[in-house]
Amino acid sequence: MSFNTLTYITSRISELHEEKKGQTMEVKAVLNGSISELEKLKKLMCEIEPEDDKLSEIGEDNFS
Repeated sequence: MSFNTLTYITSRISELHEEKKGQTMEVKAVLNGSISELEKLKKLMCEIEPEDDKLSEIGEDNFS
C-alpha cells in the first residue's frame, strides 16, 4: 500500500480543526500554528513534480 503525503497532510489539517473545538484559547493558538505549518508544507508539496516526490515512497510505519 503506497503512502500519499498530500492526503496525509490534508487529513491531519482536518483532524486538527476538529480538535480545536472546545479547547482553551492557548491550545487553539498552538493548533492554529500547527495547521498553518501543515498548510505551508502542503502548498510546497503541490509544487513538487510527481516524479521528484520521494516522500510518497515512505511507508506509513514511519509516521506511527
